[in-house]
Amino acid sequence: SNEEALAKFKRRYDLDDICTSYINLKNQIESDQISYDTDKTALENAQNAFLDTYFVEINTLFRRIGSSDFEISKSINRSGTRTVYDLEVTFKGCPIDRNKLHCLFSESDRRALALCIFLAKIHQLAPEDRAKAILVLDDPVTSFDNERISNILRILFTLKKSIKQLIITTHYKGM
Repeated sequence: SNEEALAKFKRRYDLDDICTSYINLKNQIESDQISYDTDKTALENAQNAFLDTYFVEINTLFRRIGSSDFEISKSINRSGTRTVYDLEVTFKGCPIDRNKLHCLFSESDRRALALCIFLAKIHQLAPEDRAKAILVLDDPVTSFDNERISNILRILFTLKKSIKQLIITTHYKGM
């Protein structure tokens, strides 16, 4: 009937602004989702590129100080809601269970790896940030043999040219 058609027309007219707002919000959500997905992919790619370079730097430093049998790489765990990056270690090409690292790594190896991770982070800084850096190292050569100490001193000597200041406290007279 005519009355039903008018009531339907009135309802449509009354709901037009709400429907238009809904459609606009739905389109904005879809646009934001596409933008989010694009930004997330770009961030993950940049993060992977940074980490790949970072791990190459860690391995380079670790080899330079005398731990050439080890290979340090990243492992990626995406099982939860967040991506987690972790260290993976191989010794002469054989993967090492993380629970057994303490058996394979000597005190010297653990300290050397920690120092290499720190120095790799410094090496990855932008040149202008590195030029402002003041590094304080407390006994960085504790438990190292003479060869490893010499190797670290060479690395630190090279590094000191690109940073603002390097402060080292140590008991080692050779430093």
